[in-house]
Amino acid sequence: TCALPILKLTAFILYFCRPKVSFLSIINKNDLDLTHRGTLPLSLATMKRHLPNMLTCLNLFFGCMALVALSRYHPLQALYLVLAAAFCDVLDGAVARALNVSSPIGKQLDSLADMVSFGLVPAFVLFRLLQVSGPATFSPEIFRFIQFIPFSVAVFSALRLAKFNIDER
Repeated sequence: TCALPILKLTAFILYFCRPKVSFLSIINKNDLDLTHRGTLPLSLATMKRHLPNMLTCLNLFFGCMALVALSRYHPLQALYLVLAAAFCDVLDGAVARALNVSSPIGKQLDSLADMVSFGLVPAFVLFRLLQVSGPATFSPEIFRFIQFIPFSVAVFSALRLAKFNIDER
């Protein structure tokens, strides 16, 4: 039931990211030659180059949706969304290696998606758990400061991913 909207979103992204025929070539009908590079509506090479980034964007989308589910107190939905994000994360790397494509923006986008899906979402889970059990466990003065400690998971995840991004090896 969730696959159809994702396929529609993917088709929408592919449609609007395709190279377009220039405005001037449409005015002059003789210049409307679709054989030279850059004017094909949606070439196989373009799809091949952007497929891993689209999967990474789905990873990021699922991570954001998991945050929304957690904010609305739906932890089971959040779990499913994080699992979908993990699947997209594994798949985007495998597809990039199989198609032998990579880009600097893909590396940065992958780190951002991982930060949200596997850094911020777990931090928010811990925050919600502390919101439920913390007030009964700690005094109000101490709880006021302790309640934000779970977000250190997101901070250290960001540091780890930043270190990975600048690694030359």
